[in-house]
Amino acid sequence: MADRRPAKPDPNEGSQNDPGLASSWAPVPRTFRESNSSLPQPWEEIFGPLRRGLVDDLVLVGQCGQSIDARIATPSGHSHYINNEAGLIHLHRLRALVDAVVIGVGTAIADDPLLTVRRVAGPSPARVVIDPNGRLPSTARLLAADGIRRLVITAVGAAAALPAGVEVVPLPAPDGRLLPSAIIAALAARGFRRILIEGGATPCRASWRRVVSIGCMFWSLPSSSVPGDRA
Repeated sequence: MADRRPAKPDPNEGSQNDPGLASSWAPVPRTFRESNSSLPQPWEEIFGPLRRGLVDDLVLVGQCGQSIDARIATPSGHSHYINNEAGLIHLHRLRALVDAVVIGVGTAIADDPLLTVRRVAGPSPARVVIDPNGRLPSTARLLAADGIRRLVITAVGAAAALPAGVEVVPLPAPDGRLLPSAIIAALAARGFRRILIEGGATPCRASWRRVVSIGCMFWSLPSSSVPGDRA
């Protein structure tokens, strides 16, 4: 599910049909974070609900691409091209507005994503990998030192050989599993208030227990094309 394709220019940004779209998006990430004023349209309607939680100051967003029968990857973890280009642009806008983007180690290994903002204007969020058993290779592209925070959440006692500067967050793992509530609490304690759960069947399923829906976008393939995991 994580975006691995080379970035292409946003076909909607500055298009002949709406040449003002690119300029209207440009101030959104900063206004979103630093001002109480409404976002320029159409962005207020799409992303305005992300600015604050309904219960507290914490907002979680779940993002996944799926086949028409709700499968998000093949059994091997392959999920490239389920999302089309418009879906990927939407994903990059989400990344530009959140504090941290979270994926599971399976997605990190299968897709080797960057998790940066490239298709639209805006800052890249902190990159977080849930890796209970220390499987993430030190060569993973999302661990590259680029000035953005990088965190790996592991089980207490798990061995992890990671590059310098990567923050390791050890958590208890009853029955070998990290509790979603503990992961969220650990991220909130580190200052992350808007969190995007982007990749991995297990993280995506867990995120729906406490998620803000900002409208559903379904990018669907025929069910026979993706005979794998369901979200």
